[in-house]
Amino acid sequence: MKLPTGPKKKGADHDAPSITKVTLDYALQRYDIGYDKTLAKGFLVEKGKNPKSLYLDSQQLKYELQYFAIETGEILKREHVKEVVDQLQVMCYMKGQEHNVYMRVGQCRNGDVEIDLGDDSDRRVRLCKASGTWDLISAGGQVMMNRSDRMEALPVPSPEGDWRLLLPYLNMDEDLKHLVIGYITYLLAFPRNKDVGRMQLLSATPSMR
Repeated sequence: MKLPTGPKKKGADHDAPSITKVTLDYALQRYDIGYDKTLAKGFLVEKGKNPKSLYLDSQQLKYELQYFAIETGEILKREHVKEVVDQLQVMCYMKGQEHNVYMRVGQCRNGDVEIDLGDDSDRRVRLCKASGTWDLISAGGQVMMNRSDRMEALPVPSPEGDWRLLLPYLNMDEDLKHLVIGYITYLLAFPRNKDVGRMQLLSATPSMR
């Protein structure tokens, strides 16, 4: 016996892609895919900016996917989010470029050092090994970075400054304050990684005069 079926809705597009497929396509259009070979985790990288990893298990990614769905008039349920993330994980594992991922400070292949300022514009300071100078870069970074949820923004380096302005913020005896400043200066001048330390010292010296 053939059961009766309800009338078909007029104008219904049964061939329309699912919200899961639409969201997955959105993620792949906005981001490049990568793979952290140290943590064995997939991540996304927003195109056109200094490379910064967005791990697939992060709450931020889930919020972004759900917000995209809301903007398109859809609701992305928990199972839909999981399906999208699972698909992205497979793609990152199979085709994602492998990277070493750094937090705040990372060294380029040519020996330069990049420091993530942690601001909303994703700017970095690049300490140049060959010239001993530094540049402020908004794009084209060579080091894959990651940020924690609690990371605060750093100030932009300045060619002028006075290290004595730090003294009121050191909660210790006056003599100990100068010992701490001297110790920090020593660490900058004689680090274990001499290339990195030399770059830090060249960058910090003008501000400590």
